[in-house]
Amino acid sequence: MELTVNEVKQAIQTLPTQERREIFDWLSEEENVRRKKQKQFRADQARQKEIDEWLRANRKKYMNEWVCLDGGKLVAHGSDGRQVYRQAKEAGIEVPFMHHIVEESDWGGW
Repeated sequence: MELTVNEVKQAIQTLPTQERREIFDWLSEEENVRRKKQKQFRADQARQKEIDEWLRANRKKYMNEWVCLDGGKLVAHGSDGRQVYRQAKEAGIEVPFMHHIVEESDWGGW
């Protein structure tokens, strides 16, 4: 059985004050979670844009190397990906973004 919004409102109005407060608190928490997710999504998009811009600007300089980026900032680089990862962890990067820069292929497949 599905209820309409008006039916839900009417049902809530019949509840004691404490139970209405619990519903209000629950809805407020749900909204806070939604806002946090939205904020994180926007931050992730901005971070990805910084990474993309850094890679475009620095691709040739670090060709055939592993790079670790924190947004648009180079944290570590080198030919050994494991070593670059270790350096990033030592620098305090919790989840390092690693990328191996190689020549791009013009071949698109069959």
